[in-house]
Amino acid sequence: MTQNSNPFPEGYPYNPASARPEAAPSPQAPETDDSSFNLHDFFILCLNKWKWFVISIIIFLGLGVLYIMSTPETYTRTASVMINEDTESGSQGVASALSDIGLFQSSANVNNEMLAFQSPAIIADVIQRLGLQTDYIYRHNLKNITLYGDSCPVSVNFLSIPSKQSASMELDIRDDGKIDISKMMLNGVECDPSEMTVNIGDTVATSFGPITINPGPAYAKRFGNTIKIFRYSISDAIEAYKARLSENLADDNSTVIDFTFKDVSIQRADDFLNTLIDIYNEKWVDDKAKMAKSTSRFIADRLRVIEQELGNVDSDIADFKGEHLVPDVAAASAMYMEDANENTKQQMQVSTQIAISKFILDYIKNPDTNGQLVPANAGLENPGIEAQINEFNQLQLERDKLSNSTGDTNPLLQDYDKNLRSMRSALVSSLTNQERALQTQLNSLIRSDRVTSRKIASSPGQAKYLLSVERQQKVKEALYLYLLQKREENELTLAFTPYNTRIITPPMGSNRPTAPISRNILLICFALGILIPGFILFIDESMNSRLRNRGDLEGIRTPLIGEIPESSDSNTLRVRRWRRRWRDILGKNSQIEEAPSLLVRDHGRSIMDESFRMVRANLEFMTRNSQNRVIMVTSFNPGSGKSFISLNLAAALALKEKNRKVLIIDLDLRRASVSRILPDHSRGITDYISGATDNCDKYIQQTECPGLYLLPVGTIPPNPSELLYSDRLKQLIEKYRQEYDYIFLDCPPAELVADASIIAPLADITIFILRAGLLDRRMIPEIDRIYDSHRYHNFMVILNGTLTSGAPYNRYASYYSAYDKKS
Repeated sequence: MTQNSNPFPEGYPYNPASARPEAAPSPQAPETDDSSFNLHDFFILCLNKWKWFVISIIIFLGLGVLYIMSTPETYTRTASVMINEDTESGSQGVASALSDIGLFQSSANVNNEMLAFQSPAIIADVIQRLGLQTDYIYRHNLKNITLYGDSCPVSVNFLSIPSKQSASMELDIRDDGKIDISKMMLNGVECDPSEMTVNIGDTVATSFGPITINPGPAYAKRFGNTIKIFRYSISDAIEAYKARLSENLADDNSTVIDFTFKDVSIQRADDFLNTLIDIYNEKWVDDKAKMAKSTSRFIADRLRVIEQELGNVDSDIADFKGEHLVPDVAAASAMYMEDANENTKQQMQVSTQIAISKFILDYIKNPDTNGQLVPANAGLENPGIEAQINEFNQLQLERDKLSNSTGDTNPLLQDYDKNLRSMRSALVSSLTNQERALQTQLNSLIRSDRVTSRKIASSPGQAKYLLSVERQQKVKEALYLYLLQKREENELTLAFTPYNTRIITPPMGSNRPTAPISRNILLICFALGILIPGFILFIDESMNSRLRNRGDLEGIRTPLIGEIPESSDSNTLRVRRWRRRWRDILGKNSQIEEAPSLLVRDHGRSIMDESFRMVRANLEFMTRNSQNRVIMVTSFNPGSGKSFISLNLAAALALKEKNRKVLIIDLDLRRASVSRILPDHSRGITDYISGATDNCDKYIQQTECPGLYLLPVGTIPPNPSELLYSDRLKQLIEKYRQEYDYIFLDCPPAELVADASIIAPLADITIFILRAGLLDRRMIPEIDRIYDSHRYHNFMVILNGTLTSGAPYNRYASYYSAYDKKS
């Protein structure tokens, strides 16, 4: 007999041509393919773990429902305003709007105004005007309900607490009209005392200053829950409300700003947007009115001076006429008065312009007016200088607006100051040149007036004096009337300053909450309930280096004669898996001992019966030579199921034919696993090998399976490897070879101890057990190396422990189930 020859016939499905020793190209180990875990395998694995997914979905949906029930509903309100952006210059805009009285309006930059709407100063004004620095909250079921406006039962006024500090307390409204205050805290620190009882409407002293609790619109509702009062610091309140407000342009080329505000109260959101727009318009009017107010103060000062001077001139004329009895000289001077009047008129106009220029020049040079607006529209008949004044005032307004929202060190602010200084110097130079030119013109008019005066020299001296004084009277009167006119125009400018915005869409929105959206949250929770266990399974399977299924053995050359699935008993399967996990946790030296189960039954139709019959059929191809009767069973790892497969495969061979005898010899002298199925296994083969007895037959016992016999280990020896070298073992196997149809040698794991190598020469066939979920896939190439080395006779493998369901390479669950139903 050739022990190392391959017994498989040509074309046998478990024996590819390359598996023959003489056909093997080289002893090089094959490369295993770890890519057998594909999407299909993963989907099948997820189906097999469907309970995990159901539990995960229930948990996440429960968390989603809890989140929906505990999260306050948020509403979204929107509004749209149009910024009145004027592309023309200031003076041109005046002409188009109010050209008859000289009013003007500056252009506005939309992007700058968007920033202005979100400036802390404006938001702080909105918060203080609406009292948004204080929140009133009570708990209803799992939610915190915010009370505001018509739904607020009380109103708490903190009379002396600084705006930078925060405070909180709890209120309980009693039926007798009193209020219990508790848990008073200032800046997160509990006050002492922290509890008191007050009457509604009274001002009481507390640890953080006096407060007044007044009844609100909903005071009569009598909330059953405690109302929590939170007064935030002004900085925290600004940040909170600024975060809820968002702005964007309706279109890149438009001047319409869309506002979006999110809040738990619809009424508070509407009030916030309306008040924000109102305060912005008020500040815009105030900024634009600064120039007109400055001009008004200048005109009022000059009117008081001219009124005094005009009154003095009138008194001089009256006193002179009364003292000297001077008649009306108009008729006497009729010939020359027309020329004199025209000259006087021109002198009056030039003098007025000189006075106005001097007044404005003195105002600009005054250090006290530095940083203030220059009086505009004061009657200066020089379009160039008026344009310079308007440009200077516009730049000063922009600098003041920027200064309100930034510090003095801002580079933009420094640029503004530099430009203002340059423009002020240019104004001083222009006004000085204007004054000089006007003075030259006035001197020319005075020389012309002297000529006219010489022509009326024949008139009495009194008439000449009156003419001079009346001339001064007319100049003062004309200047006074002119300033009165400009004051009225300035007042019209104050009264007719238009708002910078026009409301396109008032605050509005759906009364349905925009957050939390129950459908979206439940969908997300449902997706998480599927993804998280799937991700855990994927990570676990990706990191799993254990042998999974038959797909991991596709590339090996060693003959595979079959696979044995896990037990179909779900409870037994679960227990075995937990035991396997505990083995990994406890280590290789902490094995949990258990007796193998005899599952093969006569006429049995379970998956286990069919799988062992399949292995039996494949094995009989190899044992058709009558000499191939001794079968050695071993493995790499302890717990691979050697004893289990030895017992059940031997039972399957014994049950095939009547009067067939199959013997199992337990040669695992260290653990004696298969011996535990016998009620008494205290004596056995070790007693015979050691020479304690010469009759080993008396230790052989018949199992519950007909035709199946078992020779137990007996006494556990201290030196199992040395004992196996005994010739008595070889003689015993040769003896039983003649008496039994098959002999199974249940051996310890190979490569761990020397027992398997010692027993190997006595066996005709070596069955190597590979346990799915136990064997490291990196050991698979080692199987081919053992096969190529011919250390074991007729080397073949059995895959043990594959899943009975959910495994793509296990055919027993699907094909046998379908076949069994048809039969």
